[in-house]
Amino acid sequence: RTLAGILGDDRQSNRRELEKLVLYAGPSGEVSEDDVLASIGDSGTTSLDETIYAAADGNIVDLDRSIERFWADGGEPVGLMRGMQRHFQRLHRVSGLLASGENYESAARRLRPPIFWKLARRFQGQASTWSGPAVEQALQRLTEAELALKSTGTPAQAACGRTLYAIASMRRSKRR
Repeated sequence: RTLAGILGDDRQSNRRELEKLVLYAGPSGEVSEDDVLASIGDSGTTSLDETIYAAADGNIVDLDRSIERFWADGGEPVGLMRGMQRHFQRLHRVSGLLASGENYESAARRLRPPIFWKLARRFQGQASTWSGPAVEQALQRLTEAELALKSTGTPAQAACGRTLYAIASMRRSKRR
């Protein structure tokens, strides 16, 4: 269960992490939860997750670092856009439930798969900050960016980065 929560959507990255875990396990082939946490990823989350959360947090410094790591890990721009879309769809669901009077814990329990426990506090902060209309605007930007990546000759990493920085700026303007 811990391993499933750590691995992201990037199959190549997941494969590398699983290969590391197999080497870590050695001949016995058995690993504990602590072994998984010690051997997979540097902070218990993938570069995809860190990039998504940094953008949604509005944290430009972390976004700079995480997006560079994501590209270095072989991440794909369309995969990043889809990951961002899934994240904002989940935020949209929770923010809608919050607006209807449901408490956060109840709303978050409805998400499948559940929020990875190491990211739960960050997700809760985002759900309380991003309004429904702002989430819809972010989703619109992400959809347009994915379409542009697939249908134009736009440099993919640059277009992806512009979109993420625009979303991070939306979040930062909410804090002011």
